Amino acid sequence: MRIFQVDAFTATRFTGNPAIVVLDADGQNDATMQAVAREFAHAEVAFVLAANAADHDVRLRFFNARKESPL
Repeated sequence: MRIFQVDAFTATRFTGNPAIVVLDADGQNDATMQAVAREFAHAEVAFVLAANAADHDVRLRFFNARKESPL
């Protein structure tokens, strides 16, 4: 997994909303994603996975410290 903190909703570094994004999350189980989300003090962590249908490029799952968010 590659884990990044990015500044969302801004074009200026170190402003906006900090967000955790995990790339290459394929193969990680729910328990691992939950553990990663607990590690960071953010509202939610985004996990980027390969698409599972032809009508989209990637799949996203969001977890917070307690559960997966139904987005």
